[in-house]
Amino acid sequence: MKHKCVSVIAIVVLIFLLIPPSSAKAASMPVLKLGSKGNEVYALQYLLIDKGYNLASDGVFGRGTLKAVKSFQQEKGLEEDGAVGKRTWFELAPKQSASSYSPYASKALQHLLKHKFSFSFLDVDGIFGGATRKASIAFQKAFGLDQDGIVGLDTWISMLGSSASDLHFYPGASLFWKGKRDEGWCHPIPLGASISTQPFGQARSSGERTHAAIDYIVDVGTNVLAVADGEVIASKMFYFGTDEVQVKHLDGSVSRYGEIESFVSVGKKVKKGEALGKVIKNSENNLHMLHFEMYFGWDASGNEVVGDLTDEKAKSGSYLYVDSGRHGSGFQRRRDLIDPTGSQLLARR
Repeated sequence: MKHKCVSVIAIVVLIFLLIPPSSAKAASMPVLKLGSKGNEVYALQYLLIDKGYNLASDGVFGRGTLKAVKSFQQEKGLEEDGAVGKRTWFELAPKQSASSYSPYASKALQHLLKHKFSFSFLDVDGIFGGATRKASIAFQKAFGLDQDGIVGLDTWISMLGSSASDLHFYPGASLFWKGKRDEGWCHPIPLGASISTQPFGQARSSGERTHAAIDYIVDVGTNVLAVADGEVIASKMFYFGTDEVQVKHLDGSVSRYGEIESFVSVGKKVKKGEALGKVIKNSENNLHMLHFEMYFGWDASGNEVVGDLTDEKAKSGSYLYVDSGRHGSGFQRRRDLIDPTGSQLLARR
């Protein structure tokens, strides 16, 4: 009986080894034709330019792109129908790596990573450098591919044939908040409270820095809720007689709740929707609001980002998921800061 159980276990293990993970599910290559628009058309145009064709990269499959596609298909012995399907894509997409790349093919993959999959820290500059390699590895990890930073056919297929919703992590703010909404995270302000907001990215301190939060302006005494399960990693003085609470969540992200009176202490395990504190007036100007910030917790290579959330020495070019602050010396925050505006998508309870 013991041997029979061992055999069954071995078969189950073998099945799991043979079946690819769901994140690596087969992608269906897009078919582009005259009139198509979007990120895949940008990639197509960059790849055609890489092959020597003179055309604009504007994301619109017009007559110039059609002419180049038919010419390329004729050159490769393919059906000259002007439609870009699997066989044409396979001929177009070259292997790219940090040690061997062509600028316009690299622009194609950089455009897809930045604009389709929200790796917002990338520049579409045609240089396959460290940032592009890190983004490629993170993408490969998300789709269950070999994590070697070499963009071969399997990676091209996933980039072209998958959508952002197939990602199992969220490299950019919009994907992050849509994902957290779908996971059931809740709004930090309870249902029934009247809210107005002050946006992320505004000038602060007479233009000396950039606002790193979304402010939820609510009545004094309004409870502030944990957006998800986690552990309190800070509960301390914040700003003119108010407190802040920081919660590290199960996925490694950190939410920050400022200008409140804290109810919790460091080390407390909190549940989604649990009251962390209440909104109080600050002693500078008697304003009352929740100052809400969000941090991703990881860089594009899957390394945990640690350190104080406030960083007055932060350099504008060091941010991973937001553009550098437009005002004064920037956000003055840790480099994995995420635009928290999307927290408005979360359900109130």
